[in-house]
Amino acid sequence: MANWVDQDLVVVGPREDLERFCRLAVAGNFRRDHTLDDEPTFHFDRVCPITATDPPECQDEHRTAVLFQFLRSRTQASFSMQSKWTYPEHFYETRLLRDWPALQFCCAINEDMGQFQGLIAGIGGVVTDRVESAEVPYNRRRHLRRIRALKRRWATVERDGRPWMVLLPFRFRARARYDADATFDAYGHMFHLPDETEVRRLVRRRSAVRVCRRTRTGQLREVRAYRRGDFS
Repeated sequence: MANWVDQDLVVVGPREDLERFCRLAVAGNFRRDHTLDDEPTFHFDRVCPITATDPPECQDEHRTAVLFQFLRSRTQASFSMQSKWTYPEHFYETRLLRDWPALQFCCAINEDMGQFQGLIAGIGGVVTDRVESAEVPYNRRRHLRRIRALKRRWATVERDGRPWMVLLPFRFRARARYDADATFDAYGHMFHLPDETEVRRLVRRRSAVRVCRRTRTGQLREVRAYRRGDFS
């Protein structure tokens, strides 16, 4: 039985670039009755084709991964997927930002037997790789410090200029699209938005939502008008 490698990829960027990225990346049938022939798939080679100038090792990398969850808004897409044994390192380290310079990304990598794990992110045109092998010598404390520092940098990308926060009810969604300029967490529960117009666009026709706004001191205050259902 193969060892699986979980990859939770988040991509943030302009709406037009993200639309094209998702069209190229995602294929397959998300309905429960899908077969092995049309299961949801993420296509690394369609998003970032391997060229003649790329290292020969790229030819042996994964071209696809099994896709379990695909959530997106106008400015963010989130993909939860698995590949066998390893992950396409060159795709994350080089090709993604080379072919999509307007996008930024962060991906959590976890091998299911714990042989390697970590984060890799492309922020401001620079890729930072914090995926490490658990083989000796391995300093877990140092690795966690590096991961936490990278997560803080990525949180800045997701929340900068977005003082509004919306909490939707917890509910697992294999596929969902939110028609708003929003960044969000892996569960489609917590959303960060730039202004009240986008808040109203997101919460329209939704119930049991909570809306908060960050004050100048950085504290979050709930906007009770939305709690009462005043979405007009």
